[in-house]
Amino acid sequence: MAFPPNKEKFENWSGLGCSNSSYAFVVTNCCSAICVEDEELHELFYDSHDPSRHIAFYLDDLLCPVCGVKEWDYTDKLGINDGREYSEWSNVLEFDSSSLIDLSDIVDEFSFHDHVMKTFGFPDYYGRNLDALWDCLVDMEKNRGQANNS
Repeated sequence: MAFPPNKEKFENWSGLGCSNSSYAFVVTNCCSAICVEDEELHELFYDSHDPSRHIAFYLDDLLCPVCGVKEWDYTDKLGINDGREYSEWSNVLEFDSSSLIDLSDIVDEFSFHDHVMKTFGFPDYYGRNLDALWDCLVDMEKNRGQANNS
């Protein structure tokens, strides 16, 4: 299951919500669209680029807002779509989606470490093992913290 959208970012983006609102990623059962549900106000946001494109569930006879099917529902089980919400809804996530790493071409431990080394700009002496990965990530965080304190 995916992390929920960040409440503050989502409400800043949408201009909606209330103090009791909480948000969850859901997927429609008709067209597999990734949406965000406001669980308190019973609203469904279906366009990650336009917050005005949302519907209220308390209305009867709603068509799917994405594909127009009459018989539809949604679930909080993202299943095979896991991960898509991070690219489609990156504007309302806690973290910056630019920190996500595409691992689709990774076939073994060696290609993983080569890819990570290039992506993060690790030094040539990077040991290409999990201990070395941890050390380099910790060093990156320390350096980022020092830069922020300057």
